[in-house]
Amino acid sequence: MIDFVSKCTVECWPKKTIRVFSNWKPWMNHEVHSQLKAKTTPYNSNDPKRDKKAHHDLRKAIRNTKRKYRDKLASKYNRLNTGQEWQGLNTITGCKVKSGSIAGDNVVLPDKLNAFYARFEQKANRAMKSVPSD
Repeated sequence: MIDFVSKCTVECWPKKTIRVFSNWKPWMNHEVHSQLKAKTTPYNSNDPKRDKKAHHDLRKAIRNTKRKYRDKLASKYNRLNTGQEWQGLNTITGCKVKSGSIAGDNVVLPDKLNAFYARFEQKANRAMKSVPSD
């Protein structure tokens, strides 16, 4: 049964590749992108009325998509799922998740650090022993 369903999905729905660029904002979608492209035509033709209308439509599309994105993020906080809440906060702030521990897979690093800092203590102990006591 699963093979039949997967075969039908491959044959019935076409594959579509969507390009997303790293400098796009998270709320940027196809609607805003198409409005942005539509704004360039009146601008290049030096038609101020059409340019003003296209600019207004672009601002309206940006406002709507930002509102939809804000509502989508706010809905994550209403579900009482702390994992999604933290993911939403990281998305809003642009914070990157740091990987694991400091040592990672390197088990030798703590020993190297101990040896490095212990050398100062060894020099101090030698200096104290070499001072003659009266």
